[in-house]
Amino acid sequence: GGGAVGGSAVIMCFCAVCLSLGSLTILQRVGHMLLAATLLSTAIALGPVISVLLLVGPLKPGDRCVEPKELAEAMAGIRLCPERRRAPPAAPELPPAATSTPPGDGGGGG
Repeated sequence: GGGAVGGSAVIMCFCAVCLSLGSLTILQRVGHMLLAATLLSTAIALGPVISVLLLVGPLKPGDRCVEPKELAEAMAGIRLCPERRRAPPAAPELPPAATSTPPGDGGGGG
């Protein structure tokens, strides 16, 4: 779960409080900013991100990835049919490698 996130948040908050208690104004401001950023990022990482993943994540983890269009449809409230499968896109054909000398390597001397 959120053990690593929680542990990191506690350490970052401790550092932010130490900075905020300093006598230099710049360090106090950095401490306040660090504290706010840590609390906001922890709240988002443990709340909305997990909720979105539970709503639109794969039914069988490791089976397939959610494509951006499917993610947008799911977030708009449209239910996707789990049986719908798309074939993987075909690999583009690459032209044969051209044999030319790189610029500046023409042997002009200098």
